This record gives sequence, structure tokens and C-alpha cells, in this order.
Amino acid sequence: AGSAAAEAVSPEATVQEIVAKMKSEGTPAVIVEYVNWPKAYSQFPEKQKEQLEVKSPEEMKAFFKEMLAHPSVVMKKQMEARLSTVPPEKMEEAKQSIAKIEEMMKAKEVEMKDRLTTTVYEIGKSEVKGDQATVKLTQTYKDQKRTEDVTLEKDGDRWMLPSVNMVGK
Repeated sequence: AGSAAAEAVSPEATVQEIVAKMKSEGTPAVIVEYVNWPKAYSQFPEKQKEQLEVKSPEEMKAFFKEMLAHPSVVMKKQMEARLSTVPPEKMEEAKQSIAKIEEMMKAKEVEMKDRLTTTVYEIGKSEVKGDQATVKLTQTYKDQKRTEDVTLEKDGDRWMLPSVNMVGK
């Protein structure tokens, strides 16, 4: 049955797998395993690479994985790094702001986990043109439907997300 060559996973199956992992793990962080990081890194604006202090595709992947898994922690780190620029008389205020933002972010994380685990995802047909594919993805959350196109690109025998723009949606 079938040839010895491994059949490439279809674009639909790839999106299905991403969605299933996000739901089961309750985090969008799993998506980093589906990004073509060398390509994403090469297209990422230099200014943002400097701001995020990422100097390689691997560092960029690690940053986004952490940011998607623990946004409040990453946000707090970034804000605390800027405390050195705050004048002493504003320091207490700045620290209170950071604490408030961290609290809000933690609440968002809980909400996001709930959203990921309770959203119903429908994977539609894919349209493949050479090494590019578009998959229709419909998300239903609390009776609100949203359909979007997920763009994938062929990388070897896998379909990958070509950029980090998809990440976090």
C-alpha cells in the first residue's frame, strides 16, 4: 500500500494539528514549532530584532515561545529593564504601574487559555498553489464566528507558517 516515500502532511492536517495542540495545552506557544524561523527572522524588521535583543532565528523562536507561554512574565521583564531610565521620584509609581499591568496580563492569560480550550475550530478546504497554501479556519467562541485564511508555505515535506504575524492570533 502506498509508496515508500513519506507522504507530506496536508495543509489542512497541519492547521488541524496546530489547533489541536493549542487546545490540549491551553497555550498558543505550541505554534512556534510550526514557524519557518530562518525565513521569519530574515523578514523581521531590524529595529524590532534590536528591541527584542534577538540575534538569530533560534533566539527569536525562544523569545516568541516564552512570550506566548508567559506574556505577563515577559512583559514584566521588559518593563523592569526600563526602570533604570525612570527618575527616582517616579520609581514607586512606575513599580505600581508594572504590578497593575502584570495583574491585567495574568487575567488575560487565564482568559486566553479559556478561549483556546472552549473555541470550536473548523478547518475548511485548502487552496494549494505550488509551495503556498491557504487554509480556511473558522473559529466559534461564545456564539461569535470568525473566519480567516491561514497561509502556509512548503518547507521540505512540511507545511510551515512563513512568519510570526500568524503567531498570537
